[in-house]
Amino acid sequence: MGDRLETTHLTVGCDEIPPVRIPRSLTFWILVAIVVGAGVGHFFPDLAVSLRFVGQVFLRLIRTIVAPLLFATLVVGIAGHSNLRQVGRMGVKSLVYFEVVTTLALLIGWAAITITRAGDGITLPASVDASQLPAATSRTWQEIVLHIFPENIAKSVVDGEILQVVVFSVIFGSALAMVGEERRRPLLAFAESLAETMFKFTGIVMLLAPLGVGSAIAYTVGHLGVGVLVNLAKLVATFCGGRGVRRRGAAADRVGGAGAAQAVCPGGRRAGVDRLCHHQL
Repeated sequence: MGDRLETTHLTVGCDEIPPVRIPRSLTFWILVAIVVGAGVGHFFPDLAVSLRFVGQVFLRLIRTIVAPLLFATLVVGIAGHSNLRQVGRMGVKSLVYFEVVTTLALLIGWAAITITRAGDGITLPASVDASQLPAATSRTWQEIVLHIFPENIAKSVVDGEILQVVVFSVIFGSALAMVGEERRRPLLAFAESLAETMFKFTGIVMLLAPLGVGSAIAYTVGHLGVGVLVNLAKLVATFCGGRGVRRRGAAADRVGGAGAAQAVCPGGRRAGVDRLCHHQL
């Protein structure tokens, strides 16, 4: 009888203890990896320097994603529409929007880094003899334009020439859109499957982000000292501040665009503004 009561008491005591929940957020584990990496780099610098290859593996996997993902998404976006004129108009508008927003982002970044001066005081060790590097040569505007167009798509992918991959993908998608439905469908289905697969591939690679970030922080601290974390913190704060300014500007643009749409199409509800304006304009 006494044993039964003791067991019940222990069970009740265990029930009162809340279960420990392990966070699944990737951001949380990246922050943990940063702290652990900084500790390893400070207390075990030799081990931290030897872990550099882990971060390099992660960066290589990230670079692997870019070319096939760009190709698949661009081909699906272009060849999936039967009206190439509409795609062309959307492309021109997207290009103009991209140029304007990118210019504003560069100006915001330049202003932010000029104010905070993040990175001042860091002395990077000379790991490569400057005399062994090839001399930089100036290019004419004809050579710059010529460099945009690929001569071999496989070579462009290997060399990491992203702009050449984009040009090839746009031309390939436009050509595929001109092909008949029966011949176009297999390649379009392949591009759709490739895009979905690459998104899954990206998800798998991002699971390794804590290891890549932690090893990179460990190598940086072990190689340059713990004082570099102050400059890195200033850089992160500068990035967050500049991104906050950009988000406010983007929110203002969305509000202004919605107001303009309602002014042009006063009878449309918010959910149907784009559709009504498309018909009325």
